Amino acid sequence: MIKEDAAIDGILNPEELALLQRIFDDALRGTGYPRQSLEANLLASLIIHLYLRGVRKEESLRALLAA
Repeated sequence: MIKEDAAIDGILNPEELALLQRIFDDALRGTGYPRQSLEANLLASLIIHLYLRGVRKEESLRALLAA
């Protein structure tokens, strides 16, 4: 279960981390960026930023990344 308070404090539980990792891996495959590239780091930062700002649904995060 995702707890709003934990994400607000920047503390993510294993379920949340798995969600963000899955989204990152899929998005990274779509870009072709190497995992250790600046672009991959920026992508990861964007995903975390969106999540911590309240975008919690997987499909919403994916839609924003696709835009």
